[in-house]
Amino acid sequence: MKSLVMAFVAGLVLTTATTVRADEAAVEAQFKALDADHNGVISAEEAAQEPNLVKVFKKLDTDQDGQLNPEEFKGFFA
Repeated sequence: MKSLVMAFVAGLVLTTATTVRADEAAVEAQFKALDADHNGVISAEEAAQEPNLVKVFKKLDTDQDGQLNPEEFKGFFA
């Protein structure tokens, strides 16, 4: 019984890790899609493509430089 529980827990951990990687890949793909000029940041103009992002852009822009870097953009999905 103990080994069955351990196998279940191991499966859960692997599934969670796979899901996290898939989520990270989806976030990265969305970032790249919005970064129209491919300079590694999303400007307010580029963010305008996504109305929900526009609503929270200033809040996500934690360094207040008028653009979102990949780390700041991840906050959109938190």
